[in-house]
Amino acid sequence: MFGSTAKIRALAGVLAALAVAGGADAGQRTEAPAPATGLDLCARLSRAQVAEILRTPVALAEPDTDVGSRSCVYSLTRDGPSIVVSHLAGDWEAIRAEFRTSQPEPVAGVGRQALWYPADHALQVEADDGTVLRVGFNPANPQLRGQHKTMAIDLARAALIALR
Repeated sequence: MFGSTAKIRALAGVLAALAVAGGADAGQRTEAPAPATGLDLCARLSRAQVAEILRTPVALAEPDTDVGSRSCVYSLTRDGPSIVVSHLAGDWEAIRAEFRTSQPEPVAGVGRQALWYPADHALQVEADDGTVLRVGFNPANPQLRGQHKTMAIDLARAALIALR
């Protein structure tokens, strides 16, 4: 699904916009707090921290600010595979509804609740403050193949601590 950093960024932007818009059920949802204005996720969860979690060098950490989200794109090479960590605005159910591409697997011990989407190589976490964190991997990444779920959980835990 993700073939490049640009596609991952585009997906993060679409998801954030959908979360803000709320889709067809917008009148029925409860607003969650938006991520802090001016939040630099890349500064809070550094390239060095991500490299340590992934046990592989990370060449770049680039902030990507879209409507309703704060994201950091961690690239393993200058033009290669990447991991996107996004702090999304909107509520859990509205954002969760946008990810019906695969059957999610519940993940215990991360935030209020968390779901792993195997087909998307992504973890979605509801933080204690009600915001949503999403960690997405480029599935074509040969360096990390087979380890995405474990690494996403570790990255989410580190991001939740960094965002306090």
